[in-house]
Formats: sequence, structure tokens, C-alpha cells
Amino acid sequence: MPMSVNAMPKPACNVRNTYYVMRHGQSIANVQGIVLSWPEHGVRPGYGLTAHGRQQVEQAAQVSGLPASTLVYSSDFARAYQTAMMTQHIIGAEAVTVAPELRERYFGELEFAEAKTAYQGVWRADTSGQAYGHGVEPLSQVAARVMRLIQSIEQHYTGKTVLLVSHGDTLQALQVAWQGHDPARDYYTVPPLANAQIVKLPSVCQAPLP
Repeated sequence: MPMSVNAMPKPACNVRNTYYVMRHGQSIANVQGIVLSWPEHGVRPGYGLTAHGRQQVEQAAQVSGLPASTLVYSSDFARAYQTAMMTQHIIGAEAVTVAPELRERYFGELEFAEAKTAYQGVWRADTSGQAYGHGVEPLSQVAARVMRLIQSIEQHYTGKTVLLVSHGDTLQALQVAWQGHDPARDYYTVPPLANAQIVKLPSVCQAPLP
């Protein structure tokens, strides 16, 4: 049985770069109230940002204080990529790097299901330490793939500001794991990100990098 994040040794490590996370702006799937987690659906431009979502991103980017030297990484899902491209343009960053590790949590058979009911059922299973099944990606795996991306960035850069543009559950798992907690059982120890919200991660990571 794979060890949970809580069961692993948790040496604190000072990361060499400064990390910010950003959830995508309001999306068409958000408004429709559906689960949209399969890559073949998520990358479609028709499932990108709403007009209000674009306004959210514009406002957030303008007050972010992120420098033009920021390295921007994004999920390839349209709602995140459009968010990243807008932010990159507003802050004057050079480019957006697409990173599949930042994709939405995969919800398997729940694709296109009514989001509120589906998510609540999955999160209840998460926090009780049970596997939901039905092809839903465990939060431990979600956190692990994002941590692999961060480890790669750490190996290639020092002293950079890095913005990771992604999705609610993906960034929730990362933030909880970053603090050394189990991303499933301790899901609610970190406030969930609102659409287009930008948060700076602590300079000390309590989770072991891969």
C-alpha cells in the first residue's frame, strides 16, 4: 500500500524559487455546473473562460505585483491556459509553458455529472480516508504530479518567481501537501481558492520533493 503524505518523512526544505499558484477564472463549465476533467474535453476552447472569468483574471493579474520575469506554467485545459495567457500578457512575462502535471484532477466516470453533488461525494470519501472509485484520481497522486513539476523547476532555476496556473482540486492538493499534510484527509486545512485567486506558497516546503 502506498504511504500517505502523513506517513512519509517530512524534512522541511527551503525552495530555491518563489512560487505562486493561481486558479483559473470563471469557466463555462463552472457556469454550466458540470464536472469537466477529461483532457480531451478540457482542452476544447468552447470550455474556456466566460466574459466574467476574463474580467476576474484581468483584475487579479493587474494587482498581482508579479514581475515580468515570472515563469508562467499552466495546465493545458482551456480555462487554465486562457487564464495563463491573459496573465502573462498583463504582467509582461515572456511566455507560458504548458505542463500536463497541472491538469484538473481526473474525475473518471463523473465526467459531465452535476458538479456540486459529484464533488461533495468525492470530498466526503477523501476526508474519510476512503477511495471513491469510479476512476477518480486520488488526491495523493494529484499532489505528487505537481510536486514532480516543482522538483523539475527547482533543478533548472534559482531565484525565479514562478506562477502555476491550474484548477481548484489540483491546487488544493498541492497547498495541503506543501504544508506537510495529507491532501485527502486534511483537504479542508487550507481555504479553497476562488476563481482567478493568486496565492503565494510558503518559502519552506514541508513535503518531501520527489
